[in-house]
Amino acid sequence: MTINAFDDLDLEEVMNKEDTPPPPASISSLGKRARHDDRSSSHSEHLSTREEEDDQRSESSRDGLAETSASIIAGSARELDFVRRYNRRKKVRLDSERAREAEQFVQDAHSTKLVKIYLQNQELLDQLRKIHTSAPPFEPSQALITNIRSFAAAVLVSPRLASYHGSATKTHVYTILKTTRFDLPPNIENIPSDWRKVKAEVGEQLIQVRAAIKKDLKKSMGEEPHTTPTDIFLLTQQIAARASVSMTVPLCSHVALMRRVYLKDSGPRFWCTLDEQLALIREKSKGDPVKLLRSFKAILEKDIEKYGDDNLTALDSLPEDDVVDDRQQQVVDAIDASAEIPADDGDDSDDEEEQQHPRQERSPGPTAR
Repeated sequence: MTINAFDDLDLEEVMNKEDTPPPPASISSLGKRARHDDRSSSHSEHLSTREEEDDQRSESSRDGLAETSASIIAGSARELDFVRRYNRRKKVRLDSERAREAEQFVQDAHSTKLVKIYLQNQELLDQLRKIHTSAPPFEPSQALITNIRSFAAAVLVSPRLASYHGSATKTHVYTILKTTRFDLPPNIENIPSDWRKVKAEVGEQLIQVRAAIKKDLKKSMGEEPHTTPTDIFLLTQQIAARASVSMTVPLCSHVALMRRVYLKDSGPRFWCTLDEQLALIREKSKGDPVKLLRSFKAILEKDIEKYGDDNLTALDSLPEDDVVDDRQQQVVDAIDASAEIPADDGDDSDDEEEQQHPRQERSPGPTAR
């Protein structure tokens, strides 16, 4: 029995039947469809616009990338050409291996260049450490010794000096060295073994200068055969020249005090006796600068009476101030600064040692700076 699933439906009729128009839509549904169609149209237009913008950006990006790449290539080419031209100069000519390295460096990426620079700097630091480690132990140079000697003399003839021997005098010279530096290695005062050598040289040069001053004083007395007394102007001129300072009336007065004390005590305790007499003058004046000035003026006048006034006119023309040049000012600044520094604990009897065990006087070397 044949089964017919479409017994209720005339298929031929259905197939041959013409399409009928759809029923008219309601106003509300038409309105809704219109808005839907508008949104769809707007969305399509928006998508189309975005696609166009994306295409434009993509094209612009490709163009920019191409321009950047071309710029980088052109820049590298210019740098490479510069390296080759620069290397052809005689003063900077590199061997073939170093020339290749320079050309490769130009073409390297920025990060690669930084790594190479860092590694080369580390290698350079290692080499510097090796050089520092293998450097010979510090020894005072002849130039440094000359400058120490010159400033030691300047300190010893300063009218502002409170004492002529002992640790305080050394401290004044240390202060000058730390300020002027000369050819001292950096931070040497923080290296005990090296700074000890500098301090020893300061002590040695102070001894040498004191010995030279005593020789000048002895010779100025006119007591040796074929000698005549030296007036205070010439004596001070000789002592000031060694210290590279200008002559002043206060300096002449203090040299006159030295000669007066030397006449009383020329032995090993001369500098101690001089300090004692200087302290006595200051004690008597009770800190009054006018009384102190009168005392030294009287000492100078007595010296002129005893040893002559051949250069009295020149003496009268000297400045009354005790500081008239840069070197004297350096010494005064050092004395003021040293007042706040603890005194050195070295041997205070270096002047006695010099008298009992005279040392060979060394050449001062080049002219002090």
